[in-house]
Amino acid sequence: MCKARIFTHFLSFLMSGFYKILANKALDESLMIALKFRDFLSL
Repeated sequence: MCKARIFTHFLSFLMSGFYKILANKALDESLMIALKFRDFLSL
């Protein structure tokens, strides 16, 4: 029981870190697209 609880805590911790990395990647992508779009508009 205790091992399963530790395992689920560890799994949720891993998933939250994974989602943070995914969110950062998505944010970087949208920022790059916005910058390219702004450069395109300024031409």
